[in-house]
Amino acid sequence: MAYKRKPYESARPRGHDRYVAIYESMYTSPAWKALTPKQIGLYLFCRFQIGAKNRPGIDYPDYEPYQCQEVFYMNWAKVRSSGLYGLSKDRFYQDMKTLCTVGLIERLLDGRGRRVKSVYRFSDLWQKYKAESAT
Repeated sequence: MAYKRKPYESARPRGHDRYVAIYESMYTSPAWKALTPKQIGLYLFCRFQIGAKNRPGIDYPDYEPYQCQEVFYMNWAKVRSSGLYGLSKDRFYQDMKTLCTVGLIERLLDGRGRRVKSVYRFSDLWQKYKAESAT
């Protein structure tokens, strides 16, 4: 007997779908609560990049910091093609900066203005955000 999807599950015709797990500790953290819905959507889009075929570790095989799974590319062209921000290029860069400020991601390479893709890494600094914002 085939598995029957529940109404809240997505039904993709290709047969597979990616998902992102958000743990309760992150969801209830001050860092997460400081985000706007648009910034949360951007963070989830960043998390989808973990499974991307085009990763910094492949393009830079000799550079050790880019070899872990948490490192990913993100630039305006990628986000624009997804339809997340429409034509709001400045808003996208502000939101990426906010994700860095609250500690969800770290920027390893800033490609803006140099016509190369920016490189980011997921971070656990969001766990310390409360202590930093209280001072």
